[in-house]
Amino acid sequence: MRTIPLLVSGGWRVFLAAILVAGLAADCAAEPVLDLYKSDDLDGGVFRTGRWTEGFVGTDPQHVGNGLHAGSWDPGASLLYSHWELDGPVLAGSTVTDLRDAAGDGTVIIHRTFDTAGATLTLAAGRPWTGPGDGEYTVMLDAYTQVVTELYAAWTRTFVHSSHSFTGEFAAYSDYGLAGQANWALVGEGAGPPTGYPAWRPAGAVSGSWGDAGQVRLEITPEPATLALLGAGLAGAVLARRRRR
Repeated sequence: MRTIPLLVSGGWRVFLAAILVAGLAADCAAEPVLDLYKSDDLDGGVFRTGRWTEGFVGTDPQHVGNGLHAGSWDPGASLLYSHWELDGPVLAGSTVTDLRDAAGDGTVIIHRTFDTAGATLTLAAGRPWTGPGDGEYTVMLDAYTQVVTELYAAWTRTFVHSSHSFTGEFAAYSDYGLAGQANWALVGEGAGPPTGYPAWRPAGAVSGSWGDAGQVRLEITPEPATLALLGAGLAGAVLARRRRR
């Protein structure tokens, strides 16, 4: 007899919260596994490092429209993309800070932003991030930035390193987001790309640069809306427990 008034007068909130939390837990069984994942050149790494290319649409490496393409590289099998593939960021703008002295020694720092319309990060199936029964995941990128550091001696470039940051949302699981970082090193420039490197983006590029992609970190997180729902469920459960006391 007392069960019905409890549900109507306030206990219904606890009931609905319990249903919500249980439903989310059930859904998570087939969704990406929340965690921070590192490439195997870092402590605790679980996926392969890779290779990258940037196709030039003009002779200037900072030309708007240059495209990035990168993917994991298995040297034993000479296989690209068996763990991940980044495809589609297009250079939207660059800011160059030249810190070289009169002798041509010093550093040039380039901040670059990319258009991410249609850009994706594909995470292969059968990896630690894969939920039970799921295949590969497609992450739709919504932001991509890069900081390039060039070292010079007597006006000759001697070293190039770039740091990348990007974010996105899982195409099939809009409640899940991804944040990533990576460090890339330049190997070469010119016609190509060489065998074993990703194809140029855009496809019509006839020259570009290529190199190694390492120190990759990928963190899969729930989106804010999901966190809010979970928080509401937990708050309801705590409130109900206090009332019972």
